[in-house]
Amino acid sequence: MLKISERKFTSYPVHNFAETKIQMLNWAKQFSIFCFLDNHKYNFSEPSFECLLAAGTVKTIEMPAGAALYSLQQFKQENNDWLFGHFAYDLKNEIENLSSVNIDNARFPDIFFFIPQILLLLGNDELKIGVLNIDPDKVFSEIFSTEKEIEPDEKKIPEIKSRYTKEIAS
Repeated sequence: MLKISERKFTSYPVHNFAETKIQMLNWAKQFSIFCFLDNHKYNFSEPSFECLLAAGTVKTIEMPAGAALYSLQQFKQENNDWLFGHFAYDLKNEIENLSSVNIDNARFPDIFFFIPQILLLLGNDELKIGVLNIDPDKVFSEIFSTEKEIEPDEKKIPEIKSRYTKEIAS
């Protein structure tokens, strides 16, 4: 069982916030599961970081609606660490006496959460790296040896088309 006390945080100086943010995003592409949160310099009364990136998985929970919220609560209590994930729309059926028969083309589970192996907390002049069983210096070195620019690949930009016409929507 993981305990938050096992996660070790190490602080590193940051000299260029914008470049570091881009390098973090490019570095994260190697992971099949990651979460990036950015407060876009929102003026909180006590800001502790500007961006947070959770990468890699130590443990996951994936459940359909039914007893998903209870299972997530148990998972949280057993693991006592950072959790990232999502609640899908049909989870409403577990909370309220509702049901729906909508087509689920996305096929996401109703609950999916993960405990990250690596946490990056980026402030204006500091990067805190929180890890489980890996060397934070290696992570820092990998991030800062990653490209600094995001180059759009025009071949990968999807064409977005509406499934509805104005007439159907009105």
